[in-house]
Amino acid sequence: MRYDELKLGLSMDYEPNVSGKLSGRSLARHKAMSILYQLELLGLYSVLRDFDEITRLYYLEESSFLYALLKITTNNLEEIDNTLKRYTGSAKWENLPPLEKAILRLGAAQILYGNQLDGVPASVAIDEAVEQAKRYGYRNFHKFVNAILDKLRRELEGVKVDEALEK
Repeated sequence: MRYDELKLGLSMDYEPNVSGKLSGRSLARHKAMSILYQLELLGLYSVLRDFDEITRLYYLEESSFLYALLKITTNNLEEIDNTLKRYTGSAKWENLPPLEKAILRLGAAQILYGNQLDGVPASVAIDEAVEQAKRYGYRNFHKFVNAILDKLRRELEGVKVDEALEK
């Protein structure tokens, strides 16, 4: 499959005009969610071999937060999905719509790899994911997002506390 053929289905033009309402990292998170949603919806995770292909398709700037967030999410997708399946249950995860998966993946990526994203606090990652879920997810999905990502945050903080006590 050529990039030109892939680009036919990949566009950020369908997005509602949110650029006036969002700025900085919130806008980057919105764009990342849109890209992950498209990749899931079109089944392109298996077609795209590496992150460089995604970068070329979407003309991402390497210095941007959007680039870093997408790179971390796509490069660690299997681990992120396995982590989310532990909290949602495999059957529920497999039945989630693509947009909801994208929102959860981005939130989990920021919690798990926040140190690689200039120290994004877990609380900020959760708040942003909840806001995306309110705006785009199905009814009451934001409560589900908050519960899942908060469990992940608490588990990671518990590990950090246990490690500190051992030292």
